[in-house]
Order: sequence, then C-alpha cells, then structure tokens
Amino acid sequence: MDYNALPVPQACYADFCLIPVGTNKVSVADEIAQVQRVLQASGLKYTLHSAGTTVDKAQTAEDKVKRVQDLLKPST
Repeated sequence: MDYNALPVPQACYADFCLIPVGTNKVSVADEIAQVQRVLQASGLKYTLHSAGTTVDKAQTAEDKVKRVQDLLKPST
C-alpha cells in the first residue's frame, strides 16, 4: 500500500494508551515517561490524561507544500 497516496485531513488526532500485557508489572510509568520524552522532542502538541495520550497534528501551509513536493519528487 502506498501511504503517500492517501488523502491527508486538515487536522489529525491520535489517542493511545499503554496496557501491560505479558509482563510481571502493572505499572507503565517508565514507558509513559519515554513516550513523553519522544513527544516533547517531536514538537507535536499532546496531552497526557488519565486514560492515555492524545496527539494533535494540524497541518500548516508549509506542511502541505512539503507533502506536494514529496509527491512530485522523482523516485530514484
């Protein structure tokens, strides 16, 4: 599947939660801290909440131009 061919909505939201499966521990505090560090470094707007994490990615005009440039770039 060519994911670059999929239409991109004006704004995207992703919501996820970490659930420990097949481990001896019930806490995911360390993993959540790692996710938070990655999100902070990404520059994306995000919210940590009691049921998980929501990530917000609204596309700017620059994002749209970059996507068009990437789509038009000759493949090597």
